[in-house]
Amino acid sequence: MIGVCRDLSKGTVRTRELRDGRPARDHRLLGRALGKEDLAADKIGAYERRAAAVGADVNAEADGPTVSVVRFAGEPTARIYRSTSFSGIVLADAGIARPASADPDPAKPSSIANDISPELISQADADLILVSTYHSPDDSVVEHAKPFLTSPMWAGLGGRKVDVDDTIWMAAVSVQGADGILDDLAAAFGVDPHRV
Repeated sequence: MIGVCRDLSKGTVRTRELRDGRPARDHRLLGRALGKEDLAADKIGAYERRAAAVGADVNAEADGPTVSVVRFAGEPTARIYRSTSFSGIVLADAGIARPASADPDPAKPSSIANDISPELISQADADLILVSTYHSPDDSVVEHAKPFLTSPMWAGLGGRKVDVDDTIWMAAVSVQGADGILDDLAAAFGVDPHRV
């Protein structure tokens, strides 16, 4: 997400990349820089209401399920995305429970992912396991994911596995991306997406 700050001495807008994954805060900064604070506040309010509604429906439909987000990114590890990541913040905004492996790392609070090896894949277990795979131009991601996906431990996970679009879940760090996550969450549990 691109946050913005106004260089008042020159009357220009400079951009800087924000990496903490907070779509509402980033959207608010963008609105301030563009002189559209009221519009940004309206969009954020709509997102927050929608997240609460989708989350309430999911929790009612599935009796407060846990949701894990696992990503294969072309490395020898898989990533369990923490509650401090973009997707984790959206799930928290919806009031969705996460497994302990997605908790913040007390030793490194800025860490957004828990990198695990194939023998630790059981840490990804939850009622729903959302699986994101980086789109690479070659087969390297698929090759690195094989030790996980072909493991009896992966097959033995109790949660239902659903593939999600990596671009939405990992790259679209914005209110629009958060809306895409809510679409997928609603679809995975068969509830109303509360699209406005």
